[in-house]
Amino acid sequence: MKKAFFVFIMMTAFAALGIHAQAANNVTKMINTEKVSWGQVSYFSAVAQGLVSDDASNEAAFALLQKSGIAASDKNALSAITFAELAHVCAQTWKVNNSFMYKISPSPRYAFTMMRANGIIPRNVDPDSVPNGHDVLNVITATMEMVSDEKGGKK
Repeated sequence: MKKAFFVFIMMTAFAALGIHAQAANNVTKMINTEKVSWGQVSYFSAVAQGLVSDDASNEAAFALLQKSGIAASDKNALSAITFAELAHVCAQTWKVNNSFMYKISPSPRYAFTMMRANGIIPRNVDPDSVPNGHDVLNVITATMEMVSDEKGGKK
């Protein structure tokens, strides 16, 4: 029941962003992924930012994130992403900037600390651990909700 509700919420959120059939396929693939790659996260980030269409490849999306400086040059689309790196991508994608240290130095380390302080990432998570698909979708959803609440004045 919980999994079905989560999938419904994710589909609704991405539909609101204008993401269609390809994104639904990518959400399904993400749910079944044990170790998420940079390419997978890049796809969701690039589509949310309007940098690529929903039928773009993970590799194309990753190349754009690498070009923008969000992804390090020593990574590739198939490299596993860490929780710290995921936090940084989410912070950059959805313009989360409510940490003094992150404002001064927008790095994965400070993004992770900021996301953990906001309750988006659980306190017991190691920043260097690799998230599974559920973890990634939970972080993305929580980030989007937090930003939406801040813009709507609910927070």
